[in-house]
Amino acid sequence: MNDLNEANRARYGVEQGWWFAKELETRWSDLDPYGHANNGAYLTWCEEARVGYLTEIGVPRLTADTPGPVIKDVGFTYDRPVFQGEKILVCARIAWIRKTSFRMEFSVWNGSLVGHGYSVCVWLVNQTGERVTVPDHLRSRMVEVDGCELLSATSA
Repeated sequence: MNDLNEANRARYGVEQGWWFAKELETRWSDLDPYGHANNGAYLTWCEEARVGYLTEIGVPRLTADTPGPVIKDVGFTYDRPVFQGEKILVCARIAWIRKTSFRMEFSVWNGSLVGHGYSVCVWLVNQTGERVTVPDHLRSRMVEVDGCELLSATSA
């Protein structure tokens, strides 16, 4: 479910360039000993947005023997802390796509930018580890909704 509408864009201070978002609330289990969300929580929030985004564009339910995205690389930059009970909006988009991989970008908002991150996903059959081509209909959809860069079809 896409939670990015004009009301949420204004409420959370989301900049233009994002079309998909997931609204969440920080939980007690997200906190570190200092009382703010720990680094693992941000990656979990990005995972929630990634799964929602991919579902929204038509990626079928994942199984061990069907091709799908697996994270190869991930990172996050923290701009300011978030505390228990605060509502946040986590946005997701595709930055670029290649033959068998793509890069997603994420941003977390709460009145202003809280932090931003990325993940590089490889399309593969999880059971065998075999890289396969991202299906054309999904590649086309990613380009359509995000205007992402379509890198050489011959590059991995």
